[in-house]
Amino acid sequence: MILSRSPLFDNLGTPYQLMVVFGVSGLYAAACAFKLRGVAERARGMALERFTHLLVRAKGQAGAPAIASQIEIMTREIESLRRGAFAPLTEQPVVRALLLPISSAGGLTLFRYLGWGG
Repeated sequence: MILSRSPLFDNLGTPYQLMVVFGVSGLYAAACAFKLRGVAERARGMALERFTHLLVRAKGQAGAPAIASQIEIMTREIESLRRGAFAPLTEQPVVRALLLPISSAGGLTLFRYLGWGG
């Protein structure tokens, strides 16, 4: 929506109220993304803590080495998970889509055309 207000497409004015709405919306979306990441990491920590207790209990029981090995495998899987909310911010699809035009050679030309660069 911000790009559509540029002279590249039409010579529309952008009132400051609209820019405030864009800014607040963007900040809210970013805050939600960071909050989601924090909640997901806390959930991962709680799951790892629970699996650690289960592992200790399984290793203390006679005849439960198969269960203990399964719990160890699941613990390693939880620790190594890097998809969805656990993916780094730079690997999130929305962030990558936003950074793609800027990172290409056409990004510099676009910045110059919009009057944002030297």
